[in-house]
Amino acid sequence: MSNSKTSRTVSEAAYKRLEKAAKRKPRLALMGEFSAGKSTLMNLLMGTDTLPTQVTATQLPPVWFKYGSSEPYRVDIQGKHHSVDLSNIDDIPVAQTRYIQVYTEADILEICDLIDTPGISDPNIPAEVWERAVHHADGVIWCTHATQAWRQSENAVWGAMPKRLYENSLLLLTRADKLVREEDKVRLLKRIDREAGKYFQDRYPVALLEAIGAGDDYEKWVASGADAFVTRLIEIVEQKRQTRAALLDRYRYNRDISVSRPSQLRNHSKPASTEPAPAPSAEPQTPAENQVHELEQPQKTAEPQRGVLPRRVAVKQGGSGRQRPPRSQESRLA
Repeated sequence: MSNSKTSRTVSEAAYKRLEKAAKRKPRLALMGEFSAGKSTLMNLLMGTDTLPTQVTATQLPPVWFKYGSSEPYRVDIQGKHHSVDLSNIDDIPVAQTRYIQVYTEADILEICDLIDTPGISDPNIPAEVWERAVHHADGVIWCTHATQAWRQSENAVWGAMPKRLYENSLLLLTRADKLVREEDKVRLLKRIDREAGKYFQDRYPVALLEAIGAGDDYEKWVASGADAFVTRLIEIVEQKRQTRAALLDRYRYNRDISVSRPSQLRNHSKPASTEPAPAPSAEPQTPAENQVHELEQPQKTAEPQRGVLPRRVAVKQGGSGRQRPPRSQESRLA
């Protein structure tokens, strides 16, 4: 526990809710316009041998991937759970579904959850379908075609996103192999930094198909741009886990505080936001969980918690693993 001069006292029940929220895995949403490479990115991160092929179809509600082997289910607009048959995805009512929960034993899911979303420009998918996934996410990997990157439609959508996402989000320039000349790539990155730099932690041009095809060829893996991107992604996930652990240290509980006194939490809340309230969540956030989202600056850093990482991108501790120093960039907070 922290020193009483800096810690905040809550009820034991509220502390347990804080503890649960602090220990949950970070959630990253994969977003972008229709056919921007999100499914290919999902195959890269999770491995084509673990990804259920039925859930890569475009006309689906958000698909939330967690580590495990449980049966999939659908969460409707009212938050009720329904069994779902992934072999009959045409029977899934998209407009009445908040998200589909899918479990698979992919390495990356041991350190974070991934939420695959439909394309924001898909004429067959109403905007509210993918918007439902946004408030669940801690960060976003935004996919955009390198040859026509960061269009006005993308800028308009991202500009309406919650600013809390900025510090945990990456911009992925897919199909980077189409940029044949080096000067074209340099010109593109300068424009992206100018127009979208304030919205993301970093940007990475990646040839996703080349990365998938690299196999165990490390030189091809690096040349595709995937090594730099995935290394930074893992750093962001670990930083988020450390931040959550440090946030918990700012609280202590008092068994004498009644759980019926929510003012113990409200007294420390930020002023009410002027942003529209998010849609109801199937996993409703408690006041204690809201504190975890609001308190973004930890007072001390916890030891990193490393999960089982993807085979090609595992960061070895104390060895000569394939570690790359991240591109220097200050964290941008909303």
